[in-house]
Amino acid sequence: MAWVTVSQQFNVKRIVKSMLEFAPETPEKYAGNEFELLKLELHKFIKDSELLLVLEDVSNLDSNHLSDLMNVLRGSFHRILIITRKKEVAEVTKKVAESTHTVVMTRLSPEACWSIIKHHAFGDDQDESYLEGSLGQVGRKIAGKCGGKPAVAKSFGVMLRGRSLGEWQRALMSRKLTGFDLTSASMLSENLYSRMSPALRQCLLYCSIFPKNHSIQVDKLVKLWMAQGFIASHEEDKMEIQGWKYVKQLRDCSAFQEFELDGEGALRCKLEKKMHEFIQDRARNECRIMLPGEESGDNDAGTEPARYRHCTRYCTLYLEDQTSFLDSIDNGGKLKADKLHTLMVLSKFSDMDPTNLANRLCRMKRIRALDLSDCPIEKLPLKATELLHLRYLNLSFNHKLKKLPSAISNLLNLQTLNLNGCASLRKLPKSIRKLIKLRHLEILCTTSLSYLPKGIASLSLLRTLNRFFECSGGGRSKACSLGDLENLNNIEGCLTIDGLGGETEFLRLQELV
Repeated sequence: MAWVTVSQQFNVKRIVKSMLEFAPETPEKYAGNEFELLKLELHKFIKDSELLLVLEDVSNLDSNHLSDLMNVLRGSFHRILIITRKKEVAEVTKKVAESTHTVVMTRLSPEACWSIIKHHAFGDDQDESYLEGSLGQVGRKIAGKCGGKPAVAKSFGVMLRGRSLGEWQRALMSRKLTGFDLTSASMLSENLYSRMSPALRQCLLYCSIFPKNHSIQVDKLVKLWMAQGFIASHEEDKMEIQGWKYVKQLRDCSAFQEFELDGEGALRCKLEKKMHEFIQDRARNECRIMLPGEESGDNDAGTEPARYRHCTRYCTLYLEDQTSFLDSIDNGGKLKADKLHTLMVLSKFSDMDPTNLANRLCRMKRIRALDLSDCPIEKLPLKATELLHLRYLNLSFNHKLKKLPSAISNLLNLQTLNLNGCASLRKLPKSIRKLIKLRHLEILCTTSLSYLPKGIASLSLLRTLNRFFECSGGGRSKACSLGDLENLNNIEGCLTIDGLGGETEFLRLQELV
């Protein structure tokens, strides 16, 4: 079985690539991008097999695209289940495949709505005797106002979680519910949002930088919140703990859902769809998501362009040219480099002109979070070391990156430096010891790195150091030794140690533990 969320763009190539993620023997990171190669890879798994493909949230469907997808699946015994809210989509499928069977979902019964409300309001801690009393009577009346719509029942349950009987009664009697389309992203999302603390609202709105149905790595999100200063400075020694508390609170009110571990053991989640629509609308003057083919100069004539503090560029396709995106910043469009606080490049395997990148970076004077992961960067531009407000720098999986400039020590506010998967990175500059606010140094899968400079031992705020090298031979004089870690008392999580050569090193490790 493969389950793919389609949303606005029915792109056969993206669907095929998403299907490959469900294949039992798919490589960890399939680097192929050509459509023909993708089809050949898929056919290995679906040939002579039974396949159920679920296409969720299909908003637009062209008969040619659906035919193309069915041609890709030819040769396998397959069934396609399309989930949509639009009758037009169902009509298109009938034109392509005469055997199409349409199921119109009927509304739920009030009792079914009540069971959904109970689940989200009380979870597993349901006291049936208590729910059969006055609160249960009010709850069943509220369930009757849901119109048989599960999304509305869920929203009521979340909204009334932990509330008193009086508040349940006020929700039932409230005239504000009259005349509202409760399936919209407005009323109930607004109610949940209004009950949040200002700090939690700020963190939630920031999530509008992520595209719809994007799988968010929770640990990364917390570090991005820290970079923006959303976690109070007086709690500096506990910022990560507070960030995870915010995540839990957003989960409890169902703003976040679908929590699961990915293949690397990292916890991921997604924004609830209606909440995502709500915060996208709320943050429309703050954040911008640039989709493939979108031009920077798309303003209506005579309209003053908005100024965006956060910008995420998300591509559902693997683009061959990154230059057009960089040109869209400070080139007559809406995106002004000197206003940006966040810039994330989420497309992979794309070209990037280093000169163009350097020219744009030098104007990003206020940038706090810069994510250039999975880009073919061979050398970090020196201009990047002039971004004095930068707190989060993600260069992970830049396989061609061989070294970092010594001037990286200028980034005195840097909290997170992610170099995971930089396979060509040979060494870290000794000036890294000057990054006194560094809390997370991530260097997993840096296969060309053989030692860490001695300055690492002076970074007393480090929470993450996921890999260490015990250096032997002539390199000892400039390399950090295991004993040097003695004062790094805040290290958390897993630590991989390479090069433990003998009994002496093992005894040192025991002492540290």
